[in-house]
Amino acid sequence: MKSILTIFLLLSLLMISCNSKSSEIPEISKGKIDQKWYYENETMKFKFQLPRNWNFADSKHPMTNYIPMNQDLTQDILGTDRIKIEKTFNLMDESSIYQLFSVSKNRTEDIRTGNRKGDLGFAVVSSQTGNADEDITAAQKEIQKQLKDSPEALKINEKNLSSTEILLFGKDKIPYFKFTHTDISGNPAGNRLYAFKNYGNYNLIVLITYFSENELDEIKDVLKTIEN
Repeated sequence: MKSILTIFLLLSLLMISCNSKSSEIPEISKGKIDQKWYYENETMKFKFQLPRNWNFADSKHPMTNYIPMNQDLTQDILGTDRIKIEKTFNLMDESSIYQLFSVSKNRTEDIRTGNRKGDLGFAVVSSQTGNADEDITAAQKEIQKQLKDSPEALKINEKNLSSTEILLFGKDKIPYFKFTHTDISGNPAGNRLYAFKNYGNYNLIVLITYFSENELDEIKDVLKTIEN
């Protein structure tokens, strides 16, 4: 399975169908990455240096290609410049979730051997309420419903699905909630943070995957460097 699709497969847990309050959602820029792996998005007004000791997760291939960012970029890595998102979406439907890009501490061999490390992804979806906190609350409630047949996962995530915290996104503070995934035995098997930054009728979703607190701290440090 392509690891870059983890964003979408894990977001499918939300299984929430949302409707934008606005009649029109503008075209959104996917942004640009320059030769030195510096990302800038003119629509959402943020930019930052991608961590050069990480890898860019290129999902254009049947298997995700992890491109080392310690080498200068020599190609257009993002493809289409602008995307048009739908007024309604269902997070079970990959076609209504629009990925911007993902960077990762993983290499191809890490995925192959199951020695997963942390990563950081960005996607956009329409907003149900026009408010990030309210959209998160709706998502948490829906997850609780979906986990009714998974008592182990529900118990582990009981606190996660009833509270939110704040993530520094450059100078902005945006809400997020945590979800702990379990293995087939019901034991914790990694964590993900879902942070929402609202732009009126759509949200930027910041997805953090991590397996240790040190990994989480490192990823949070990257987000603090964002200029907005």
